[in-house]
Amino acid sequence: MRKFYDLKIVKKLTLLVLILLMAMGIVWFLGDRNVNRANESLNEMYNENLIPIGDVITVQSNLHTIEGGVFELILQTDPEKKEEILSTRIKKMSEENNQLLKELSTTHLDREEKQIYDRFMENLQRFREERNRVIELALKNKQEEAYTAYEKIKPRMEILASDIQKFSDLNEQYAIDAERQAQKRAIVSNRVMMISLGIALLFSAILSYFIITSITKPLKELNSLTLKVSEGDLTEISNIHTKDEVGQLAGAINQMITDLRRIMGNISGTTQELTAASEELSASADQSSTATTQIATAIQEVANGMENQMVSTSETAKATEENSKGIQRMAEAAHAVVQASNETVKQAEKGNEVIQQAVHQMGTIDTTVQQSIKTIQLLEQSSKEINNIVTMILNIADQTNLLALNASIEAARAGEHGKGFAVVAEEIRKLAEQTSQSSNKVSQLVQGIQTSSATSVEAMNQINVEVTKGLKAVKLSGDYFQQIVEATEKGEAQIQEISATTEQMFASSEEVSASVDSIEEISRQTNDHTQSIAASSEEQLATMQEISAAAESLTKMAEELQKVTSIFKV
Repeated sequence: MRKFYDLKIVKKLTLLVLILLMAMGIVWFLGDRNVNRANESLNEMYNENLIPIGDVITVQSNLHTIEGGVFELILQTDPEKKEEILSTRIKKMSEENNQLLKELSTTHLDREEKQIYDRFMENLQRFREERNRVIELALKNKQEEAYTAYEKIKPRMEILASDIQKFSDLNEQYAIDAERQAQKRAIVSNRVMMISLGIALLFSAILSYFIITSITKPLKELNSLTLKVSEGDLTEISNIHTKDEVGQLAGAINQMITDLRRIMGNISGTTQELTAASEELSASADQSSTATTQIATAIQEVANGMENQMVSTSETAKATEENSKGIQRMAEAAHAVVQASNETVKQAEKGNEVIQQAVHQMGTIDTTVQQSIKTIQLLEQSSKEINNIVTMILNIADQTNLLALNASIEAARAGEHGKGFAVVAEEIRKLAEQTSQSSNKVSQLVQGIQTSSATSVEAMNQINVEVTKGLKAVKLSGDYFQQIVEATEKGEAQIQEISATTEQMFASSEEVSASVDSIEEISRQTNDHTQSIAASSEEQLATMQEISAAAESLTKMAEELQKVTSIFKV
């Protein structure tokens, strides 16, 4: 059964046709064999029963002819006529009987027929001896003695006639038995042929059911699966693993679902990492802003006391170091997000290409269905035009019939002079009636074509609706993929900007750290560098604000990406 489902659709249909042809061949073989058997039975009955009956009847008729010839020979006195009777009737009939009896002996005779035949031949031999005695007396013109001898052979003739009748009755009974046997064989043969035909039809119906089910059932499952995919449900895959065209299509759809799952998983993981990195970036930016504010405050309080400046410088160094570490982690996370984003874009583009191919194939199917609908509509329109023409012909035929009737009436009025015209009018009326009948038949055929065309149009429209639904579903999946690609590309660009900004932040934090170290070393000269430090603090604060804004933008992008991917169930 597994190998059957793995066959190509063309091979399955070819197998169905071969099975049907084989069934027809079996039925034809059985019918031909039954006809041959019936012919053999008829030939046997004809050769073994009917021909022997005809032969013995001919023998009996010849014996009667010979008997009449012998009697006429007794009565005849003219020697020439006696010789003529003897040669043309008696000898000729005797030779014909000898030939018929010889042929009869070569046929298949059973035991009872053989007994009758042997007894008949024995009585025939005695009859011929006695008949020759009568002929000899008649030729010598001894009529009284010949007649007396003739009266003695009559019982022998009756015995021969009885044997012939028994032989005929026996063969007639054999023929009746053979006919009954042939009828029984015909009934049995018909039953065998009908049973064989029923078995062949049942087997063909079962095979047709399996073939149709093996094609339509997987297609329905794939249709349901693609509808779920178009709605964003990627939790299921097809369980069809046959090697035919449907199995190949199922494998392609499973591969597409697997790729979509991987893409959605990568996007989801990247989004989570992106959200975490943006939160860390925002926290680091807040800390940096706080530290920068403290630095500015410390610079303003430098004049109030060197101790306060040293404490503030130490706190600033710690905060700067912490900020540098946070920025470094953020840079690493941003780099990972960029790599994941690149992979996501590639997978999304592959998925988009698969969907576009499906859209193109569905579009081709839709175009083919539309062309079929147009062709059927043209056929329906042509049928309507033919129907109109037939209606016009019917009207013309009716008018012609009326004109012919009027012409017949006028011809009747004209008397002898209108007879020829009446014949022509009658022929025209018959032609009009034939035209009307033919037109009615054509109209019925056209109406049948219109009904079939309407049914075909409805079926094609239903197919078109289903194809349109499938096309919309595939296009919707393509739109979702396009949105994913666009959102991913947009996120990739913004992540790259964040990565560049992070690198700038890291460089700036290194500069701040170096500045803090210098402040700690030359704390006694702080007053001379206060303005420079204040300017650096303002730049640091501006940088932190930019980082904070970038972190907020990154968070919004991550939320948008999560909304886009949330429609898919993995």
